[in-house]
Amino acid sequence: LGRAWSCKPTDPKDKTAARIAEEAHAMLQAISPAASPDSQGDDVDFDGLLQNLLSALLPGYAWLEILWAPGGKSITGFSPGLVEAITFNQSRQPLIKTMKAPLGLAMAPNKFVFHTHRSRSGDATRGGLIRPLGWMWLFSNLGTKDLLRFTEKFGMPFVSARLDDNAWETDRSKIAYLIKNFGSDGGAVFSKAVELEFVEAANSGGDIYFKLIEHFARAKEKVILGQLATSAEASGMSKGQAQENVRTDILQADCKALET
Repeated sequence: LGRAWSCKPTDPKDKTAARIAEEAHAMLQAISPAASPDSQGDDVDFDGLLQNLLSALLPGYAWLEILWAPGGKSITGFSPGLVEAITFNQSRQPLIKTMKAPLGLAMAPNKFVFHTHRSRSGDATRGGLIRPLGWMWLFSNLGTKDLLRFTEKFGMPFVSARLDDNAWETDRSKIAYLIKNFGSDGGAVFSKAVELEFVEAANSGGDIYFKLIEHFARAKEKVILGQLATSAEASGMSKGQAQENVRTDILQADCKALET
């Protein structure tokens, strides 16, 4: 999105195609949704169109409505559409759901811009990153939950009282009340006849949970950015150069994602 853009004719030697490309470029540059009498406040210009098209990275597709001037003489702006308003039920082509047509209507020609994230399958519903990131979010949260349970079970002190048979019958409730007064760290009252044993995992330090969380954090970065080069981990290059390479990589990826 940081690069300049232009409209190119399909055949540079064709004078008519070259003139159309120049007029299209001027038309897109002149878009000002705020100046349109029908503007809804959320309408965007051509740069806003590109930004909205990049949102296809997560769900796999993005769409906007083209706002034509009276008579179709020019474009006054673009109106972003909601991802959930599109359905692919019983259709490989996108359908727009409305109150009157909940099953979806076909997109009218020359009325919408529909952009899909490029994928090997060619299916718009499978091209986004939401599925792999969804699994990683689930696994990383499970790792966090297990880490908290491990910390609660083995990292926090608790009180254990063992009573003989006589004290079990007469003083059990009193001792349980005393244990509760120690605080919220937990406690229990057992008979001496009860054997209680904590079976710990081979790695009892909890490092496995930290490694799991760090692994999926790095995996999510790699899925989104495509690489892990950072200023802190710049192998064989200066830290400043590593950051510049990352910025250039992301910029080029944006341009390729928006090519038509």
